[in-house]
Amino acid sequence: MAQGEVPAWIKELTGENFLAVYDVGLDIRQELQLEEQPVIPLFQPVVKFSTLMPMDGISMRDRYCDMRWKSTGLLKKQGVITDFKFLEGPHRWQSNLKITCDAEGVKSFMQIMDSEYSRRTSKENEKKVLADTDTKTTFEQDIELVKNIMLRFHAVVIQLRKRHDDRSTLDVSDEYDVQDLLRALLYLHFDDVRPEEWTPSYAGKSSRVDFLLKQENIVIEVKKTRSGLGAKEIGDQLILDIARYSNNPDCKSLICMIYDPENRIQNPGGIEADLSGNNGGISVEVYVVPKQY
Repeated sequence: MAQGEVPAWIKELTGENFLAVYDVGLDIRQELQLEEQPVIPLFQPVVKFSTLMPMDGISMRDRYCDMRWKSTGLLKKQGVITDFKFLEGPHRWQSNLKITCDAEGVKSFMQIMDSEYSRRTSKENEKKVLADTDTKTTFEQDIELVKNIMLRFHAVVIQLRKRHDDRSTLDVSDEYDVQDLLRALLYLHFDDVRPEEWTPSYAGKSSRVDFLLKQENIVIEVKKTRSGLGAKEIGDQLILDIARYSNNPDCKSLICMIYDPENRIQNPGGIEADLSGNNGGISVEVYVVPKQY
Protein backbone atom coordinates (compact mmCIF):
# COMPACT_ATOMS: atom_id res chain seq x y z
CA MET A 1 0.00 0.00 0.00
CA ALA A 2 1.40 3.39 -0.99
CA GLN A 3 2.16 5.89 1.76
CA GLY A 4 -0.93 7.92 2.63
CA GLU A 5 -3.25 5.55 0.77
CA VAL A 6 -6.47 4.81 2.65
CA PRO A 7 -6.66 1.09 3.59
CA ALA A 8 -9.66 -0.80 2.27
CA TRP A 9 -11.01 -1.54 5.77
CA ILE A 10 -11.20 2.20 6.54
CA LYS A 11 -12.95 2.93 3.23
CA GLU A 12 -15.55 0.28 4.05
CA LEU A 13 -16.47 1.83 7.42
CA THR A 14 -19.91 3.44 7.23
CA GLY A 15 -20.45 6.90 8.70
CA GLU A 16 -21.25 5.96 12.30
CA ASN A 17 -18.61 3.23 12.51
CA PHE A 18 -15.99 5.50 10.97
CA LEU A 19 -16.71 8.20 13.54
CA ALA A 20 -16.50 5.68 16.40
CA VAL A 21 -13.03 4.53 15.28
CA TYR A 22 -11.93 8.13 14.69
CA ASP A 23 -13.27 9.09 18.13
CA VAL A 24 -11.07 6.49 19.85
CA GLY A 25 -8.09 7.34 17.66
CA LEU A 26 -8.29 11.01 18.60
CA ASP A 27 -8.21 10.12 22.29
CA ILE A 28 -5.21 7.81 21.86
CA ARG A 29 -3.28 10.41 19.88
CA GLN A 30 -3.96 13.09 22.46
CA GLU A 31 -2.85 10.91 25.38
CA LEU A 32 0.33 9.84 23.52
CA GLN A 33 1.52 13.42 23.85
CA LEU A 34 1.82 12.84 27.61
CA GLU A 35 2.60 9.13 28.10
CA GLU A 36 3.94 6.14 26.20
CA GLN A 37 1.04 3.87 27.25
CA PRO A 38 -2.04 6.07 26.96
CA VAL A 39 -5.08 5.50 29.12
CA ILE A 40 -8.38 6.64 27.62
CA PRO A 41 -11.87 6.67 29.15
CA LEU A 42 -14.34 4.04 27.99
CA PHE A 43 -17.05 6.67 28.30
CA GLN A 44 -15.76 9.99 27.00
CA PRO A 45 -17.78 12.70 28.82
CA VAL A 46 -16.98 15.19 26.05
CA VAL A 47 -18.71 13.60 23.07
CA LYS A 48 -16.92 14.79 19.94
CA PHE A 49 -19.51 13.52 17.44
CA SER A 50 -23.17 13.88 18.38
CA THR A 51 -24.12 11.03 16.03
CA LEU A 52 -22.44 8.59 18.42
CA MET A 53 -24.62 9.72 21.34
CA PRO A 54 -27.46 11.92 20.06
CA MET A 55 -29.07 12.12 23.51
CA ASP A 56 -28.16 11.31 27.08
CA GLY A 57 -29.58 8.27 28.88
CA ILE A 58 -28.57 4.87 30.22
CA SER A 59 -29.08 3.02 26.93
CA MET A 60 -27.33 5.75 24.92
CA ARG A 61 -24.33 5.78 27.26
CA ASP A 62 -24.03 1.99 27.19
CA ARG A 63 -24.33 2.01 23.40
CA TYR A 64 -21.62 4.67 23.16
CA CYS A 65 -19.32 2.63 25.44
CA ASP A 66 -19.97 -0.48 23.36
CA MET A 67 -19.06 1.34 20.14
CA ARG A 68 -15.80 2.63 21.67
CA TRP A 69 -15.00 -0.85 23.03
CA LYS A 70 -15.54 -2.52 19.65
CA SER A 71 -13.63 0.25 17.86
CA THR A 72 -10.63 -0.34 20.12
CA GLY A 73 -10.86 -4.06 19.38
CA LEU A 74 -10.92 -3.28 15.66
CA LEU A 75 -7.81 -1.10 15.98
CA LYS A 76 -6.03 -4.04 17.59
CA LYS A 77 -7.25 -6.45 14.91
CA GLN A 78 -5.98 -4.14 12.16
CA GLY A 79 -2.59 -3.69 13.87
CA VAL A 80 -3.00 0.00 14.67
CA ILE A 81 -2.47 -0.77 18.38
CA THR A 82 -0.73 -3.77 19.90
CA ASP A 83 -3.13 -4.44 22.76
CA PHE A 84 -5.52 -2.86 25.25
CA LYS A 85 -6.43 -3.64 28.84
CA PHE A 86 -9.66 -2.94 30.68
CA LEU A 87 -9.22 -0.91 33.89
CA GLU A 88 -12.38 -1.25 35.95
CA GLY A 89 -13.66 1.89 37.66
CA PRO A 90 -16.16 2.43 40.49
CA HIS A 91 -18.91 2.57 37.82
CA ARG A 92 -18.94 1.06 34.33
CA TRP A 93 -18.95 4.59 32.86
CA GLN A 94 -15.84 5.46 34.89
CA SER A 95 -13.71 2.61 33.54
CA ASN A 96 -10.68 3.13 31.31
CA LEU A 97 -8.71 1.38 28.59
CA LYS A 98 -4.92 1.13 28.81
CA ILE A 99 -3.50 1.11 25.29
CA THR A 100 -0.25 -0.52 24.18
CA CYS A 101 0.91 0.87 20.85
CA ASP A 102 3.68 2.33 18.74
CA ALA A 103 3.41 6.12 18.75
CA GLU A 104 4.67 6.53 15.18
CA GLY A 105 2.26 3.89 13.93
CA VAL A 106 -0.68 5.66 15.56
CA LYS A 107 0.53 8.99 14.17
CA SER A 108 0.59 7.61 10.62
CA PHE A 109 -2.82 6.01 11.06
CA MET A 110 -4.37 9.23 12.38
CA GLN A 111 -2.96 11.24 9.47
CA ILE A 112 -4.91 8.93 7.17
CA MET A 113 -8.03 9.23 9.37
CA ASP A 114 -7.75 13.04 9.44
CA SER A 115 -7.61 13.17 5.65
CA GLU A 116 -10.49 10.70 5.30
CA TYR A 117 -12.60 12.66 7.79
CA SER A 118 -11.94 15.89 5.88
CA ARG A 119 -12.89 14.20 2.63
CA ARG A 120 -16.10 12.78 4.03
CA THR A 121 -17.19 16.06 5.56
CA SER A 122 -16.32 18.28 2.60
CA LYS A 123 -19.11 20.20 0.89
CA GLU A 124 -19.50 17.82 -2.05
CA ASN A 125 -19.77 14.79 0.28
CA GLU A 126 -21.93 16.38 2.98
CA LYS A 127 -25.19 14.86 1.75
CA LYS A 128 -23.65 11.40 1.47
CA VAL A 129 -22.23 11.57 5.01
CA LEU A 130 -25.58 12.65 6.41
CA ALA A 131 -27.24 9.75 4.61
CA ASP A 132 -24.70 7.31 6.05
CA THR A 133 -25.03 8.56 9.63
CA ASP A 134 -28.62 9.71 9.95
CA THR A 135 -30.67 7.53 7.61
CA LYS A 136 -31.01 3.83 8.32
CA THR A 137 -32.75 1.30 6.14
CA THR A 138 -35.48 -0.88 7.61
CA PHE A 139 -32.99 -3.77 7.73
CA GLU A 140 -30.46 -1.63 9.64
CA GLN A 141 -33.17 -0.56 12.06
CA ASP A 142 -34.07 -4.22 12.69
CA ILE A 143 -30.40 -5.02 13.37
CA GLU A 144 -30.25 -2.08 15.79
CA LEU A 145 -33.33 -3.36 17.65
CA VAL A 146 -31.81 -6.83 18.10
CA LYS A 147 -28.50 -5.30 19.21
CA ASN A 148 -30.21 -3.09 21.82
CA ILE A 149 -32.14 -6.08 23.20
CA MET A 150 -28.87 -7.96 23.61
CA LEU A 151 -27.05 -5.05 25.24
CA ARG A 152 -29.84 -4.66 27.83
CA PHE A 153 -30.35 -8.41 28.33
CA HIS A 154 -28.33 -8.70 31.54
CA ALA A 155 -30.12 -5.69 33.05
CA VAL A 156 -33.43 -7.51 32.49
CA VAL A 157 -32.02 -10.67 34.10
CA ILE A 158 -31.07 -8.69 37.21
CA GLN A 159 -34.49 -7.05 37.42
CA LEU A 160 -36.27 -10.39 37.16
CA ARG A 161 -34.52 -11.53 40.34
CA LYS A 162 -36.03 -8.63 42.30
CA ARG A 163 -39.63 -9.77 42.79
CA HIS A 164 -42.14 -8.56 45.35
CA ASP A 165 -42.17 -10.76 48.48
CA ASP A 166 -39.40 -12.87 46.89
CA ARG A 167 -41.86 -14.54 44.53
CA SER A 168 -40.56 -17.20 42.16
CA THR A 169 -39.14 -15.99 38.86
CA LEU A 170 -37.03 -17.06 35.91
CA ASP A 171 -33.47 -17.60 37.08
CA VAL A 172 -31.23 -17.55 34.02
CA SER A 173 -28.86 -20.37 34.88
CA ASP A 174 -28.26 -22.15 31.56
CA GLU A 175 -28.51 -21.67 27.81
CA TYR A 176 -32.16 -22.75 27.66
CA ASP A 177 -33.09 -20.02 30.15
CA VAL A 178 -31.22 -17.50 28.01
CA GLN A 179 -33.17 -18.62 24.94
CA ASP A 180 -36.54 -18.45 26.73
CA LEU A 181 -35.97 -14.91 27.97
CA LEU A 182 -34.48 -13.67 24.71
CA ARG A 183 -37.44 -15.07 22.76
CA ALA A 184 -39.86 -13.14 24.98
CA LEU A 185 -37.88 -9.92 24.49
CA LEU A 186 -37.75 -10.39 20.72
CA TYR A 187 -41.54 -10.58 20.60
CA LEU A 188 -41.63 -6.98 21.82
CA HIS A 189 -40.51 -5.88 18.36
CA PHE A 190 -40.93 -8.80 15.94
CA ASP A 191 -44.07 -10.74 15.03
CA ASP A 192 -42.48 -13.84 13.51
CA VAL A 193 -39.82 -15.34 15.81
CA ARG A 194 -39.10 -18.92 14.80
CA PRO A 195 -37.10 -21.09 17.21
CA GLU A 196 -34.90 -24.06 16.34
CA GLU A 197 -34.96 -23.85 12.53
CA TRP A 198 -32.86 -26.51 10.78
CA THR A 199 -30.04 -25.17 8.62
CA PRO A 200 -28.97 -26.85 5.36
CA SER A 201 -26.37 -29.59 5.57
CA TYR A 202 -22.76 -28.48 5.91
CA ALA A 203 -19.81 -30.90 5.73
CA GLY A 204 -22.18 -33.83 6.15
CA LYS A 205 -23.88 -32.37 9.22
CA SER A 206 -26.93 -30.23 9.88
CA SER A 207 -27.35 -27.66 12.61
CA ARG A 208 -30.11 -25.75 14.33
CA VAL A 209 -30.26 -22.01 14.80
CA ASP A 210 -31.69 -20.61 18.01
CA PHE A 211 -33.98 -18.05 16.37
CA LEU A 212 -34.89 -17.05 12.85
CA LEU A 213 -36.57 -13.71 12.14
CA LYS A 214 -37.99 -14.90 8.83
CA GLN A 215 -39.31 -11.61 7.48
CA GLU A 216 -36.14 -9.74 8.42
CA ASN A 217 -33.68 -12.45 7.22
CA ILE A 218 -31.91 -12.36 10.56
CA VAL A 219 -30.60 -15.43 12.39
CA ILE A 220 -29.82 -15.15 16.11
CA GLU A 221 -27.43 -17.59 17.75
CA VAL A 222 -27.16 -17.77 21.55
CA LYS A 223 -24.28 -19.08 23.64
CA LYS A 224 -23.77 -19.06 27.42
CA THR A 225 -20.38 -19.50 29.01
CA ARG A 226 -19.91 -22.08 31.74
CA SER A 227 -17.16 -24.22 33.18
CA GLY A 228 -15.41 -25.86 30.24
CA LEU A 229 -17.06 -23.53 27.71
CA GLY A 230 -14.98 -20.38 27.57
CA ALA A 231 -13.75 -18.05 24.86
CA LYS A 232 -11.80 -20.66 22.85
CA GLU A 233 -14.56 -23.28 22.85
CA ILE A 234 -17.29 -20.78 21.98
CA GLY A 235 -15.10 -19.19 19.32
CA ASP A 236 -14.54 -22.59 17.69
CA GLN A 237 -18.29 -23.31 17.76
CA LEU A 238 -19.16 -19.95 16.21
CA ILE A 239 -16.61 -20.34 13.42
CA LEU A 240 -18.34 -23.57 12.40
CA ASP A 241 -21.80 -22.04 12.88
CA ILE A 242 -20.94 -19.06 10.67
CA ALA A 243 -19.83 -21.39 7.87
CA ARG A 244 -23.08 -23.36 8.17
CA TYR A 245 -25.37 -20.33 8.19
CA SER A 246 -23.78 -18.97 5.03
CA ASN A 247 -25.71 -21.74 3.23
CA ASN A 248 -29.06 -20.69 4.70
CA PRO A 249 -31.08 -18.71 2.12
CA ASP A 250 -33.09 -17.06 4.92
CA CYS A 251 -29.95 -15.68 6.58
CA LYS A 252 -28.82 -12.23 5.46
CA SER A 253 -27.36 -11.37 8.85
CA LEU A 254 -26.17 -13.57 11.71
CA ILE A 255 -26.17 -11.99 15.16
CA CYS A 256 -24.51 -13.97 17.95
CA MET A 257 -25.03 -13.21 21.63
CA ILE A 258 -22.55 -14.73 24.06
CA TYR A 259 -24.03 -14.43 27.54
CA ASP A 260 -21.16 -14.24 30.01
CA PRO A 261 -22.52 -13.24 33.45
CA GLU A 262 -19.46 -14.61 35.30
CA ASN A 263 -17.01 -12.74 33.03
CA ARG A 264 -15.24 -15.94 31.96
CA ILE A 265 -14.15 -14.25 28.73
CA GLN A 266 -11.15 -12.11 29.59
CA ASN A 267 -11.01 -10.23 26.29
CA PRO A 268 -14.59 -9.79 25.00
CA GLY A 269 -13.54 -7.06 22.58
CA GLY A 270 -11.08 -9.43 20.97
CA ILE A 271 -13.56 -12.24 20.32
CA GLU A 272 -16.12 -9.70 19.01
CA ALA A 273 -13.61 -8.14 16.62
CA ASP A 274 -12.23 -11.49 15.45
CA LEU A 275 -15.60 -13.05 14.60
CA SER A 276 -17.60 -10.03 13.41
CA GLY A 277 -17.60 -8.88 9.78
CA ASN A 278 -18.70 -10.12 6.36
CA ASN A 279 -18.25 -13.87 6.07
CA GLY A 280 -19.48 -16.18 3.34
CA GLY A 281 -21.86 -13.58 1.95
CA ILE A 282 -23.57 -12.81 5.27
CA SER A 283 -23.03 -10.07 7.82
CA VAL A 284 -21.87 -11.41 11.18
CA GLU A 285 -22.08 -9.46 14.45
CA VAL A 286 -20.95 -10.95 17.76
CA TYR A 287 -21.78 -9.42 21.15
CA VAL A 288 -20.50 -10.51 24.55
CA VAL A 289 -22.91 -9.45 27.31
CA PRO A 290 -22.54 -8.15 29.86
CA LYS A 291 -19.26 -6.43 29.20
CA GLN A 292 -16.80 -6.08 32.04
CA TYR A 293 -17.58 -2.37 32.16
